[in-house]
Amino acid sequence: MDLLSELGLDTWESEAPAVPIVLGQKEKVYYFWKALLEKGIYSIISVAPGVPPGKDLIRTAISGAHTDEDLDRIEEGIRYAATKI
Repeated sequence: MDLLSELGLDTWESEAPAVPIVLGQKEKVYYFWKALLEKGIYSIISVAPGVPPGKDLIRTAISGAHTDEDLDRIEEGIRYAATKI
């Protein structure tokens, strides 16, 4: 969560393992999602009407099954994706 805050990404103040990254516009969501996929990071797009209008987002999840190497790769992917929006 610190990384997402550092990058100025809105997480809807979630404290759950499934963390939303609210980008607000489906175009931004698409470019963020595509950038993550380029880095081998799987995420899910949620846009209106599945979420409130203006709250289009990427859904992510971290679990105990992720290794330190996985977390490093995820961090790199999120940093990369943040440059694409």
